[in-house]
Amino acid sequence: PHRTFGPLDVLDPFQIGVLMVLISALSFAGYVAIRLLGARRGLGVTGLVGGLVSSTAVTLSMAGRARERPELADSAALAVMLASTVMFARVLVVVAVVNPGLGSAVAFPMVAAIAGGVAATLVLWLRSGRATARTEEGIAFSNPFELGSALRFALLFAVVLLGSKAATIYLGTAGTYAAGLLAGSTDVD
Repeated sequence: PHRTFGPLDVLDPFQIGVLMVLISALSFAGYVAIRLLGARRGLGVTGLVGGLVSSTAVTLSMAGRARERPELADSAALAVMLASTVMFARVLVVVAVVNPGLGSAVAFPMVAAIAGGVAATLVLWLRSGRATARTEEGIAFSNPFELGSALRFALLFAVVLLGSKAATIYLGTAGTYAAGLLAGSTDVD
């Protein structure tokens, strides 16, 4: 169902299900990209495209991939950094479109975050190239749908939704800031 229910009337099973599918789809996209492009480029493309959708989902998917195959840790870190960098650009565009005045106020910090992300991405790209060159041929992948990671993220998302709403209702203005911190841990937008 696509309606809210539960404590504080905040849980939407449809929204939570969409997040689970998104994480699984990103994992599968990473698997396909690795097969077609090699680990370094494949995970990089996944990070770029995934950052347009959800940098948190990319982070969880890549963490699972790196746990499964430690030799991909540098390439997975590259994907996470790319997704995070794209996320800052995405948020800047969304804020500027929705509220141009606020867009100008956050432009400098966001551009600085993007520049820092680009610098970190370059470092990780160079490092992942050395690691991938040594290990790419021997990598065998299985289970491209990481449903365990998707389920854990969905549960975390539900807990954050409940905690955010409770903080806003019971703690007032301070709760609103706490809710922003809590909600931002799962989805910046």
